[in-house]
Amino acid sequence: MLYGGSKKFEYRRSNVRLTPGQKCFIYESAPISQVTGQFIVESVDRISLSEVRDLETSPALVGEVESYLENAKYSVAIKPTAVLKFSKGLSLSEFGLSRPPQSYQFVNPNECPDIPVR
Repeated sequence: MLYGGSKKFEYRRSNVRLTPGQKCFIYESAPISQVTGQFIVESVDRISLSEVRDLETSPALVGEVESYLENAKYSVAIKPTAVLKFSKGLSLSEFGLSRPPQSYQFVNPNECPDIPVR
């Protein structure tokens, strides 16, 4: 949904140590199970559950995000910019990871694979 622009933010149920300008890789869970793209962090904001309606325009997405964030200790909205879908997915092992991260994972930029762009 980030690739098509219908989802405006990425959400987390815990505080994240991201800062504007950092690169984030996008991992798609099963059945794809690959890193399929990246984005640059524009902003990271702690939000209340009621603020989701102001951030997203799709009623179906608002309901999904509210359900995901319900009872979270912290609700965080990460605004992406420069979203890029790779021309082919990359395995987690190419990033030195053996399993998908629970929420997010820092990777050493010097250990990242060459990015397949269109």
